[in-house]
Amino acid sequence: MTRILILALAFFVLSVSSGCGILASSSCDFRDGGANGSEPRCQERVETLASEAFKATCTVAQGASANGKCPRTGSVGGCEIGTQGDGSKVNDWYYPPKTRADVEMECMRDNAKFLEP
Repeated sequence: MTRILILALAFFVLSVSSGCGILASSSCDFRDGGANGSEPRCQERVETLASEAFKATCTVAQGASANGKCPRTGSVGGCEIGTQGDGSKVNDWYYPPKTRADVEMECMRDNAKFLEP
């Protein structure tokens, strides 16, 4: 039993020190391009265990992936569109030519919470 506990503790320490299991935020900005063309939107995962996987998916979708949250400068608002299994939030942020009213309508249509810029 002691051997199992020691192995489990060693695995935990190695996982944490190697970056596995670390919460981080990442974003995918579609303003300068994307698989569907450019759109005035940036999606973020806030404090997720899957930050690197999200950035890889973003690259495939031809967005600009980045560490950290989406830029708030110039944003007209956002929608909290969901929560992932690890408890992380998924937010879409919008920029002109979208207006605040457009974003509020989009959030309402999707049953999402409006986020102030």
